Amino acid sequence: MLALQRFPFWHDRKFGMQALLSQGRIDEALAYAEGSRGLNQPDLAIDAACEKILLDVGRVDEAYEKYALTANGSSTGLATFRALVRKYPGRDPKKILLDLARSSDEPGRWFAAAKDAGFLDLALEFANTGRTDPRTLSRASRDFFKKDARFCLDVGRLAIQRILEGYGYELTGIDVLDALNHYMAAAHALGITSQARADVLAMAAKQPGTVSDILIRQCSRDDLPTSEPRQQAAITEQRTWTRRSPIRH
Repeated sequence: MLALQRFPFWHDRKFGMQALLSQGRIDEALAYAEGSRGLNQPDLAIDAACEKILLDVGRVDEAYEKYALTANGSSTGLATFRALVRKYPGRDPKKILLDLARSSDEPGRWFAAAKDAGFLDLALEFANTGRTDPRTLSRASRDFFKKDARFCLDVGRLAIQRILEGYGYELTGIDVLDALNHYMAAAHALGITSQARADVLAMAAKQPGTVSDILIRQCSRDDLPTSEPRQQAAITEQRTWTRRSPIRH
């Protein structure tokens, strides 16, 4: 009956694949599943079915190379990475991240996963080459203050730069101040407060606008925060912008 279908329809053909599997015809089942691809057919579901077949028969490397990166897609990069690490415990997590970044058109999607896994060098690389949300960068600068001040400085500066360039969704003045405060706290820990302040002023001068006005005004203060990140009062800066949309992590 399945052979009589004019066009492949995965909802039906998956039963044909299962019938072949029940007879131990592994490669034929895989070929049958692959033959189910076509217009409006669920490639992700087909990839997941083929991956499971290969994993069940112990062909782990083949499953990873052919299907893993597409079959385990989730709403966020972090969830996708965690799913792959659980499914392929023998694989180097850093190599998995690199494979995900190479297969994606947006490296910034994997920033949170790299940061969460402790690969801060990769996280910074992904953030620089991608479109990681400024709030995500700012939070990373805050959260890693006691662990790696240099990383905090780098991602904090990038957060400020991206805000100035118009990235982020419905940012407020508080978001600008948070990014600045986390950046300056890291600079203070590294003993380069003056250089960091001058750097912010230089960035702001190149991107005139509301954000640059806030940064210039704050950098002109004598009491600009230079200690461990904390909640700042500065409630006067609550203007909202809707600019370029970031990506989910």
